[in-house]
Amino acid sequence: MSEAKTHKRRRLRLSFQAKLLISFAAMMLVSTIMAGVASSVINSTYVTKSMQERLDIGARTLQTFLDARQAQLATSVRVLTADFGFVSAVATRDQATINSVLSNHGQRIGADLALLIGNDGALISAGRDGVDTAELNRELARSITRGAETSRHIIRWQGEAYQLFTAPVKAPRTIARAGMGFKLDASISEEIAQQANLDVSLGFVDSDFNWKMVSSTLPEMHVERPDFRALLLREDRYVSSGSYLSTLANLGDSGADSVMVAMHMPRDVISAAWKDLLTGLALVSAVSLVCLLVISFWLARLISRPIAVLIGAAKRIRLGNYNQPVDIREGGELRLLGDAINTMVEGLAEREERISRLAYEEPTTALGNRLALARDFDELVMQEPRSNNYLLIMFSVKNFKDIAFSLGYEPTEDAIRSLVERLSTLKGASSAVFAFNRESFAILTPEGTETDKATWASSDNLNQLLQKLNQHYNVGNLAIKLQVTGAAARYPGDADNFDDLIRCVETTAEAAPSSSMVIARFSAEQESLRQRHLKIVERFDEAIENDAFELQFQPKINLQDRSRLHCEALIRWVDPELGFIPPDEFILLAEHSNHIQRITQWVLNNAIKQIADWQAAGLIVHTAVNLSAYDLANQNLAIEIESILRAHGVPASLLGLEITESAVLHDTAQAVHILLELKHLGIDLSIDDFGTGHSSLAQLKRLPVDELKIDKSFVMELDHNPEDVQIVKSTVDLGHNLGLSVVAEGVETQQSLKTLSLLGCDKVQGYFFSKPLPPEEFSDWCTTFSVAKPKVAIDGN
Repeated sequence: MSEAKTHKRRRLRLSFQAKLLISFAAMMLVSTIMAGVASSVINSTYVTKSMQERLDIGARTLQTFLDARQAQLATSVRVLTADFGFVSAVATRDQATINSVLSNHGQRIGADLALLIGNDGALISAGRDGVDTAELNRELARSITRGAETSRHIIRWQGEAYQLFTAPVKAPRTIARAGMGFKLDASISEEIAQQANLDVSLGFVDSDFNWKMVSSTLPEMHVERPDFRALLLREDRYVSSGSYLSTLANLGDSGADSVMVAMHMPRDVISAAWKDLLTGLALVSAVSLVCLLVISFWLARLISRPIAVLIGAAKRIRLGNYNQPVDIREGGELRLLGDAINTMVEGLAEREERISRLAYEEPTTALGNRLALARDFDELVMQEPRSNNYLLIMFSVKNFKDIAFSLGYEPTEDAIRSLVERLSTLKGASSAVFAFNRESFAILTPEGTETDKATWASSDNLNQLLQKLNQHYNVGNLAIKLQVTGAAARYPGDADNFDDLIRCVETTAEAAPSSSMVIARFSAEQESLRQRHLKIVERFDEAIENDAFELQFQPKINLQDRSRLHCEALIRWVDPELGFIPPDEFILLAEHSNHIQRITQWVLNNAIKQIADWQAAGLIVHTAVNLSAYDLANQNLAIEIESILRAHGVPASLLGLEITESAVLHDTAQAVHILLELKHLGIDLSIDDFGTGHSSLAQLKRLPVDELKIDKSFVMELDHNPEDVQIVKSTVDLGHNLGLSVVAEGVETQQSLKTLSLLGCDKVQGYFFSKPLPPEEFSDWCTTFSVAKPKVAIDGN
């Protein structure tokens, strides 16, 4: 048995050595190949780049040479055109003098061509007799007359190329053009080839893109010459053809018979130096491979002995067996590696245990969390699938954040732990308590019936449990009152899987009033309402972009000055599928889904545009627009409103903004700052729904408002509720004492109107006068409104 184990280990060791040797050899071979490929790529790139740089140098050398000759021609031509005698001869067309002067000037600089051209482009003189003027006239007419006042030209004449410079002859207006030129011949090619160490070809291109050689320094024999047609038809700056890399320059105008210069660089000039380098690299790689194989064999023998132990340990760890330690008797780094693996295994075992515990535990209360509830739910359903109805009950602490903000998290969490203890004591013995977070707790239990009083999960027992959970909790010297609500959903009655069951109970918990002492049960109507709200939120962007909203305007009647027209702009939304959506419904959803500022922008744009339309029609109407608390968080609100007013040409005095008390309380300092900016623009500001919020007189005094609007809940019962009369009277007196006008909304009866008038209310608004109207109907209402009739109604006559 012992010999078999020894043989097996020996086979393992030899196999590992072979694999290690093969691996090192393969890595070295791959490295060598990659180095060779990289060297080849670098070589090719370097050679190409070096050749291109040499060609660029040649092109610059040619340009420098031509520029030098051009400067010489320019100097001579300018001296010639400044010669008074020559100018006089040109003016009188003294042909003999013209020929003589042209010939003398040309000889001074060794020019091959001296010309005088008329303004019509025809040749007047070539400085000598026997010149083929017809051919020269055609070339000059094609090139020179298109040039500037003084210009350089490359022309072809009598099978030769010339570098030509022309300048005007003025007396004082231009009467002709004088020019001188050098021939571009073999001497040019040789000069450039010698300076740039390149081969240079000079020639013409005919209409069929064929190269007609004039001169070239390319050798005639033993070298693969470039394909000049491929060079002419190039799509790149450089063309590789034959044994050369070439570039082409057009010295004259493009088109047929253009004068061209080609520069050629033989590839073997630079690439030869790389062949020796590659040979040396191959030799070094071979020697390195041999050395690496020797070292690899030694390392394989050194490492392979304890490797079997490490492999076995790795397999055990993979299977989650952490009980057997790694035992390596050899010393050195491998012994240290074995000890490190043992330490790692201990840490893994501890960490897995902790992770497993934390994955199913809420840290504050140490109760099972949502994952634990899901696990228990699956086990329950697997054991008794749909044989019973189960009730998932969620208890939520509604005022957790408020208490934590006031008292701190430590006493609040102590109160939560007390709640958990009370819940654990009062619940049924068969039901566990789970904690979704520090604020929400759940119990999954078989559902009781209304008549089954023995079952603790009956409605009566659950409601009693909820009432006990809402009693005070003593934490130290504090008596903390938690506002606990309860919500429940049934399986499989309300949902047929865990995720839907959780959603149902959470939806019900969100809708449960904070003061309710009754367990709220999930209903299909709640789910339908939730789906409706989701659809409304999804359609906000489309409604804003497609102008699906509309504005209606409800009049405000000024009881003291009937000549001034006021109204409030009210947004309306009729959806093709959902029908009419009340503002109270979709405005709240817009605030919670971050759409309210875009909706406010839409209302402001359209309301101010409507004011402008009325103003253009001669109807001056002060219009109020409602703002949300979220609008007052917009630092640029005043700037944006001012921009809209300016765009429509509407004075700020015709716009009013109504803000609720709760909007001001949301961030009083920020609200006051924004309201001051709006007030500075000249916009009237009003506190809407006054009396339903929680603002203090000190806060009201700080607000730069002009008006108070008494909430309609205090106005609609004025006819038979004396308490509302007293509240309205106090509010009117308060507003007037603070220098504010007072508006009562919700006026629906003549008696209410009379009472408000007697109490000194400044403006009224309500269905007694008009419901909210579309813009056209509001205009008609303003036209037909009688000032005397409301006054009669108020006086009771």
